[in-house]
Amino acid sequence: MRGYLDYDVWHDKNEWSIDDTETNRLNEYVRSKAARESPAAANLAVVIGGSFLSLSLLLGIVLNPSLRSGPSCYVLSLLISNLVLLFTTSMEMLNDLYDMPFEPNVDYVICVTFEASILTLGVFSVDRYASLCQPSSTIAISMRKTSTAVKSVLTIWSMAAILTSMELNLYYEFGNISVAVISLLFTLIFLGLPLIVIVMLCCLTILNLCRSRKEPPEVCASTRRRDVEDFFRLVLLTTGILLTMAPYRIVQLVYRIDPRIPCELENTSVCYTILKMSTVITPIIYVATYCGFRTVYALSPSSSLEDAT
Repeated sequence: MRGYLDYDVWHDKNEWSIDDTETNRLNEYVRSKAARESPAAANLAVVIGGSFLSLSLLLGIVLNPSLRSGPSCYVLSLLISNLVLLFTTSMEMLNDLYDMPFEPNVDYVICVTFEASILTLGVFSVDRYASLCQPSSTIAISMRKTSTAVKSVLTIWSMAAILTSMELNLYYEFGNISVAVISLLFTLIFLGLPLIVIVMLCCLTILNLCRSRKEPPEVCASTRRRDVEDFFRLVLLTTGILLTMAPYRIVQLVYRIDPRIPCELENTSVCYTILKMSTVITPIIYVATYCGFRTVYALSPSSSLEDAT
């Protein structure tokens, strides 16, 4: 018998069962409550604005040779996460308007996009640390290749899809007490540990940059300006994603540990609404911090290549 937290991306409403767990009913309530509190115009604005920004960035990076690099591949991974969330939001809106028999499994989409985004930031931080602190190491030379970044992104999304299916199926198979343990375990794996790695590598990179300013000029010149810009872009993207996507995960964890906490439903609804805003914040951060992209549509491919060199 299928529960709402099954790993299928699409659900048939006629197959929902009254035996769903309390956590499943909470998730359904949160989505309906958030949809009622958020005006349709606001959801439509997020879908249109986020889709325009994400697609513009995606096409600009793919079509312009000067923007194709390893860090850009990690940004593309974040943009794909945005587009998946936006597609799910648009399908929710259509389902509310036309009462379609199928709707996307929002739990699966939220989990897989969150996990893919966090893992992408983790690999991105390793790339920046290697490029700025160990530029002559084997791993730095390997990660400079765009093909390596593409393989990393494909591996990240494959792992996120498989582990998310495992996590949601474990919620469905076990009782409420085990659900709290499972949720805590996966939160530590996909939020706690990656966050520790990201913060540690960013701190080491910042220390290396501060130390390099005291070195002779020829040593400082070896650090490319674009690598430094990509690093600070990573810091801003990490901050934006953690502020918009992590609260929903944390609130769900707290509720699964103790469902009796008052006002938890309202807090989860607010976090679910904030989660949608990540689809707009991520491309805005990229555009605001990358001067090269802001002129990509004004330059021809040949002139872009000349400027890049």
